Amino acid sequence: MIPVRKPITVPDGRHFYGRWPQQMPSTGEGPYIAALARQIGGTCEVCLPVGRADVATNRVVFEVEPAKQWRTAARQALGYAGQTGLTPAIALFGPADYLRIYLFVRDRLPGLQMWVHRFEWEHTTSRQAAVRKYNPAHELRVA
Repeated sequence: MIPVRKPITVPDGRHFYGRWPQQMPSTGEGPYIAALARQIGGTCEVCLPVGRADVATNRVVFEVEPAKQWRTAARQALGYAGQTGLTPAIALFGPADYLRIYLFVRDRLPGLQMWVHRFEWEHTTSRQAAVRKYNPAHELRVA
């Protein structure tokens, strides 16, 4: 039996359940998903009617992806938000021009939150936060 995490409740009263990413096929995102869920008190791998959100809380639904795949993450997060009524968010890791991504998201997708993993997950809400230098030494290591 696969262990189930705490449920999340969406605004219309429905409940969704998730699992730890270690129970799912490995995509390389597992450690990042687990770290984000621990940091924000969310649930991992939340099973939705169509798809599986990487992390969700009772207010926000996240898609975790390498930064080079941020457009895919945005599409998925917006789809999950449409199913749940939660605020969509992308959580990105790895080297990238985060200022360019932040400005695109801010100007063209204003309801979408952006989080970046440096030493820990940071909610990026300003240009200054977006231009902080990425440090590969802060990359999560899989044992």
